[in-house]
Amino acid sequence: MFFTKIFHFLRGYVILSLRGYSIERFINICARRGIKLLAIEKHGKTSAKAAVSMADFRHIRPVAYKTRTQVRIHKKRGLPYLISKYKHRYVLIGGAAACVVFLAVMSQFVWFIEFKGVENTDIETLKLAVQKAGVSAGVCKWSMPSAVDIKNVILNNTDGLSWVWVYVKGTKAVVEVRESVLAPNLPDKNTPCDIVALRDAVIKSVTAKNGEAYVKRGDAVLAGDVLIAGTLGSEVAEYRLCHALGTVEAYTYHKKSGEYKLYREIRTSTGKNKTKLTLHLFSKTLPLFKNQNPPYEEYDTKAEEHQLCIGSDYYLGIGVSAVTYNEVRTDKEPISYDAAVELAKADLEEKIAKELIPGADLQKETLSHEQVDADTIKVTLNMDFIEKIGAEKEIVVNNKEE
Repeated sequence: MFFTKIFHFLRGYVILSLRGYSIERFINICARRGIKLLAIEKHGKTSAKAAVSMADFRHIRPVAYKTRTQVRIHKKRGLPYLISKYKHRYVLIGGAAACVVFLAVMSQFVWFIEFKGVENTDIETLKLAVQKAGVSAGVCKWSMPSAVDIKNVILNNTDGLSWVWVYVKGTKAVVEVRESVLAPNLPDKNTPCDIVALRDAVIKSVTAKNGEAYVKRGDAVLAGDVLIAGTLGSEVAEYRLCHALGTVEAYTYHKKSGEYKLYREIRTSTGKNKTKLTLHLFSKTLPLFKNQNPPYEEYDTKAEEHQLCIGSDYYLGIGVSAVTYNEVRTDKEPISYDAAVELAKADLEEKIAKELIPGADLQKETLSHEQVDADTIKVTLNMDFIEKIGAEKEIVVNNKEE
């Protein structure tokens, strides 16, 4: 379809306005005679529009006479008409030619770098590595190192990456990465380690499979305390180290509180909006507005970016970004005291859930609340769990010569 449009543009075509009572017959006769009518639009029973190439337009008159259809040229389109219209406007032609040459020259450089697949990697470190590899805004595409050399430099200067590839699309260099999936940092079975507490708790039970239990049922411990020691020995025997193994269950207590409103905020659009445009010209950014401040006190934003490309992805280095500010009005919808408490409880439960060790078993929960003022309540949630709080911690041995 794209190449068909280009072909018709190069050959030139006209858009016809058709009037008469036999338009369908006119179209059928044109089809039988090999006259191709394109983009036919009917407007009622007696009028229509259609496009036809310059070559076929010369054969339209006999068909129009035969079907008593009035044919008028509505518009002329295509390269031949443009040339005919502007052939004596030398300044315009020269400017267009200069613009084409300018874009052709500037498209030989990289003006924008796009990163894909970056989640946990420090972006600033990655940018420095890419720059060290010879990829930066303003570099000529033909002077860049090979993709393999660029990949090796980035991998050697950035931690946490397992794969990198760099490719150029127009004036945009795309750096696509895959981050390494790190295995849990656990000591192996031959490495001496202790079992330590992950959080403050009261011990429920201790099962030591290897090592020496330092705590018993009912003991209160703090985060970091040793629960099962990997250091074995006594005053009469030589100390030795082992990999402590075991399970420690403990009672843990979690408390969260917060203030909540007795109303729900509803944001409603007023229908007013303003758009601020920013021109991206190669490596430069030019705001097309004067006032940097948002136009409204309360608003939602929507950002869009449009890039000038040849085809679908050959970026020419010119683009426009638009940020639309939609004004909103915030209304307060009252909610009941009980409903506010339930919403607060759900929020506090979610916050506590983020602190729990997987497999935590809820034992008890207590909810308390009080009214602070006419619009505010304070809600406190206490939750008691049984959790397995033990975690392996490697024993670091310092060998010092006396």
